[in-house]
This record gives sequence, structure tokens and C-alpha cells, in this order.
Amino acid sequence: MDRRFLTIGKLYADFSCLDPKRFPDICNNKLQYGELDELSRHLLKFDERATGENLRIELKNLSLNWDKLKTTELEDYKIFMERMKVKKVKKVTV
Repeated sequence: MDRRFLTIGKLYADFSCLDPKRFPDICNNKLQYGELDELSRHLLKFDERATGENLRIELKNLSLNWDKLKTTELEDYKIFMERMKVKKVKKVTV
């Protein structure tokens, strides 16, 4: 039973890397060698490119771009509308 939970514990640790709260650390190269290897072991059955190294690279890229990716369309629309208001105000005052 202990051995079963040891393997599951490694998988849970890999899943914890996917938490966006950890992304700032991952952006600062704090993703350790070997992390995501257990997840990789399970994913390789479905995709041979899902090596631990590739998962770490992809997760780092996701982390670096997370702030842009996490915005919703509604947030993008609000930002767009705010910019449009600024442009209209500038045109009126000129």
C-alpha cells in the first residue's frame, strides 16, 4: 500500500506544477529536473513526444505567457473599449 501511494504522490506532485500559482517560480527556473517525469510516464502511452523534458519546456512556455492567456474575451473587450474611449477623448480635445 505504501508503494502504491508513493507512485501516486509523485503524480500528485507533478500535477501541483500545473497550478498557476506556481507559474512565477517556474518562470524563474525553479522547475526541478525530474519534475513532470511521472506524468510523462503516463502520457507517453498516448504521445511519444510527452517526455519529461518536453513537458517542462512546454510548462515553462505556458508560465511565461500565462498573464496574456488567462484574460477572457470579456476582459479583452473591456480593455479594447477603454482604449477606444481614450482615442475619442483625444480626438475631441485636439
